[in-house]
Amino acid sequence: MSLRCFFCENIAGQGGISNVSDEERKHIFISLRKSDGDRIMLIDGKGTKAVAAIENQQIVIVSRETVQRIVPELHLFFSPPHNRNSTDSILDQSAELGIASITPIITEKSVSKPEKPAERWKKRLVEACKQSKNPFLPEIGDVLTLKEAMEKTKFQGFTSFFGCLAENTGEGIEIPKSAKLAWFVGPEGGFTQKEDELMKKSGFIPLRLPGWTLRTETACATGTAIIFLVLRPCTQEIPSDFPASNVLGNAL
Repeated sequence: MSLRCFFCENIAGQGGISNVSDEERKHIFISLRKSDGDRIMLIDGKGTKAVAAIENQQIVIVSRETVQRIVPELHLFFSPPHNRNSTDSILDQSAELGIASITPIITEKSVSKPEKPAERWKKRLVEACKQSKNPFLPEIGDVLTLKEAMEKTKFQGFTSFFGCLAENTGEGIEIPKSAKLAWFVGPEGGFTQKEDELMKKSGFIPLRLPGWTLRTETACATGTAIIFLVLRPCTQEIPSDFPASNVLGNAL
């Protein structure tokens, strides 16, 4: 039986007692009525997950492990859609797919000024990590212009991809095993021709996605899947409990 997963920023060692937030504690003991002998899973957002037992209204750690992040990491830069529900979908899917960080960007055709990433984004990501049992909470970057985001990724040595309607260069791409990867998604109208040319000159790799004109949330998820499962090299053995492992096996 699958254990219910909860978030705990500081997970104690084996045999120790871990404290969760008041909201999580209310969920465990009031909503779900967990009692002595019941077991739950904890994640800390930094790569640690644990199994805990309920004893006298305390959460006692039975076992814990530190999970190694699959590399190279993939970082998402996207122009948020006007609809908040669409942005929420992007946050949910990013956590479920294992995105390392999420940064909102402003482009020439952005339909709305991105909201300042705040506690609401973190709360949404935490819930998605709990649902998917992803022990790594995606980092949230500050709002950047496209130019600022490009300068950041170039300075930090990223291999960067961007959505482009006119080209498809996905085949034959070789990614350095040590690279950090970035996926840039524009607004629903796409990047402008000027922005396309600017990214190409900066060494960004254009990537055409399957299908027709995609919504921003669809492009974020589809591009992430392609980069993760087709373009990204496997630099380590993928754990059997990694969510995409079965899909990866089929894809290859």
